[in-house]
Amino acid sequence: MQPTMLVNEVLLELIRIRNLDWQDRNHFFRTASRLLRRRFIDYIRMRKAQKRPSDENRAHLDVLLMPTEERFDEIILVNEGLAQLAAFDPPLAELVEMSYFGGVSIADIAELRKVSEKTIDRHLDLARRWLAKKLGEPCPSLHSKCASSGET
Repeated sequence: MQPTMLVNEVLLELIRIRNLDWQDRNHFFRTASRLLRRRFIDYIRMRKAQKRPSDENRAHLDVLLMPTEERFDEIILVNEGLAQLAAFDPPLAELVEMSYFGGVSIADIAELRKVSEKTIDRHLDLARRWLAKKLGEPCPSLHSKCASSGET
């Protein structure tokens, strides 16, 4: 899967949602992040299900937007934790989804939510600690990278 194809699929899906009344930019970014999250998880599950990936899939893993295989377990772990977090605190789960899966910057999230960047940092730190406690494993930093980032 190429990054442009991923983005195009998400944009086409957003366009096809005709019955959705866009409330504001925040609503758009939340929805786009959720769609990207689903695409990443579907992609990772498909790749993990293959015994031996085909060469054509392998060629695109080093592209910036797609997660590398080394990050698959981490991304699945965050995804599972988000499902639990959403039941406990939906706005906090949306924040993690926008930051981690959507790649929306802290500054942009702060602007969308009309709060300070420091508040977003505190909320992301709270989410990271909550996820680590709930999952019983260290949770990756949610501040500085997104699912598609090559950083570790």
